Amino acid sequence: MTASSLPRILLLSATPRSDRGGVQRMMDRLVEELPPRGLTPVRAGPDETPDSGTRIDLEVGAGRGGRPTLSALPGAGRSLLQLARLLARVRPAVVNLHFMTGAAAYLLALRPVFGYRLVFSGHGADLLEPTPGMAARLPGFLAAADAVTVVSGELAQVARAHGVPEDRLHMIPNGADTHFWCPGPPEAEPGRIVASGRLLPNKGFDILLEALSGLPDAQCTIAGEGADRAELEGSIARLGLGARVHLAGHLEPEALRRALRRASLFAMPSRREGMPLALIEALACGTPAAATAIGGIPEVLTEATGIVVPPEDASAFRAALARGLDHGGPLSRSAARARAELFSDEACYSRYAEIFRTLAAR
Repeated sequence: MTASSLPRILLLSATPRSDRGGVQRMMDRLVEELPPRGLTPVRAGPDETPDSGTRIDLEVGAGRGGRPTLSALPGAGRSLLQLARLLARVRPAVVNLHFMTGAAAYLLALRPVFGYRLVFSGHGADLLEPTPGMAARLPGFLAAADAVTVVSGELAQVARAHGVPEDRLHMIPNGADTHFWCPGPPEAEPGRIVASGRLLPNKGFDILLEALSGLPDAQCTIAGEGADRAELEGSIARLGLGARVHLAGHLEPEALRRALRRASLFAMPSRREGMPLALIEALACGTPAAATAIGGIPEVLTEATGIVVPPEDASAFRAALARGLDHGGPLSRSAARARAELFSDEACYSRYAEIFRTLAAR
């Protein structure tokens, strides 16, 4: 079978590639991993370039009842036409929407015209904390999908509560490339902590800074960019952490891997998560974690690989960091690596490919 005759899978997300979060990194890997599994991925999103995919910026706003407001109707019409043109060109067998937005309405409306199968992939906040407009329509969207994938047991429960039947629900934890994310030089440095993620409130970096203010021997690098940078810089100055906490900005994978290997502990103080890929990548580098007990985090960490505490509690997180940095404590770098192997991307992307192939054959 030639590449042109392989089933085409349209991977679509309203999340910009520039966010560099877990959703976009998963889509990066799907683009790489589907062709060896007999599928042709086509990627589309709001800031794709001709080299990476197709640019499509769908207007997804809706009123409180989940319906477009009168003023939004022209934008909705343009979005529907834009998506129809893309579908006519690509002719996908399956469309996979990552992170639930109002784009689901356009995909459902056009499905009878183009005859594709539709897979909705929930990643976290899209199912746990939808906007009022999305909350009104989410049960109908999910029930109408040919398949729904989620990244954690918590999200699977939400999908079930919205009426998704078991035969269409697939829990697929995020998978890390454990060949790339692996132990190696440099050696871990005592007292060094790394955290990574977008600088947004849900990541809880303000809690991390409060916790670090009571650990005078700890050094911390926070990798990532986002709207909260200025506020976090102000907190670093206010707490007197300028010599010990570095906002490193976005790090390329090689630089982040090097930082994780140098760290004695990975910190994830999040208020909200699905199945955090950053946590699995840290474990794969042999770096244990201190994290909050939300989302899929407790499904990943064990007593030997991480310490979990309630969210929004800087004192508890400070104690978790102190315990995690204690070289006589319970955490093990070898156990962290072994745990990450259970979340390798081989199993993750094979599951996605199996779902896509099955639907494409119908």
